[in-house]
Amino acid sequence: MSDHSPTHTNSPLHAALGAADPVTGRVRASPAAVAALLKAGLAARYGRLGDAYLTPAGLAARAEAVAAASDVTQDRPATAPPAPLLRGPGACFGNRPVTADPLLRKEELARTWAAVLEVRRVHGAPDRPAPWELNQPAAAIAFALEAEGIIPSAVDETGACVREGYLVIELPAGSVRVHWTGPQGLGVRYRAQEALEKCRAVLGPLGWGSLLYNGGRGGFYLEVDVPRPDSP
Repeated sequence: MSDHSPTHTNSPLHAALGAADPVTGRVRASPAAVAALLKAGLAARYGRLGDAYLTPAGLAARAEAVAAASDVTQDRPATAPPAPLLRGPGACFGNRPVTADPLLRKEELARTWAAVLEVRRVHGAPDRPAPWELNQPAAAIAFALEAEGIIPSAVDETGACVREGYLVIELPAGSVRVHWTGPQGLGVRYRAQEALEKCRAVLGPLGWGSLLYNGGRGGFYLEVDVPRPDSP
């Protein structure tokens, strides 16, 4: 890889790409770094405030930067885990530990969700997923659910579920399913249908159509329709 590549670990743009919000693509970097991203066509300004967001090319470059950082850290001795490259609240799929600081999480979520809605508005379709959302539908769907007040499930250090909530799963074909899960023995499956209907009511107005299925012993789940980027 060339030293002049924006995804090269020594490139001045590498840190700016890595610091961009993993959900919205919002750039949080120095004015010089933002200007460099704009000049390279990796970012564009949107909205009334003129905030910079990664373009599709920028998102692709960011993915390369993340992969490059992963390759570098894999060659290092396994002492302490490397600092995460991703910034921002990120998406809770329902398979993570309980958030250590729920108040901070709520504040970060509110700020980023406002940015998501602003990007949609700029694209002219507040009720449809923006292009970056279609590139990572599972994360976008999980983020939308939590931002609208639906609680994600959570696990402990052993992987056992300790909190009832949604669980978002991306299938190999690119489709997304939403399950409702929780600790065993608490009758979660009997509340799943109603809970998933609430999830469906949240996702529908945001452009994520879905159907509720009864998976038998596997329980109820939502099959979310992921629109094609060029669909009307």
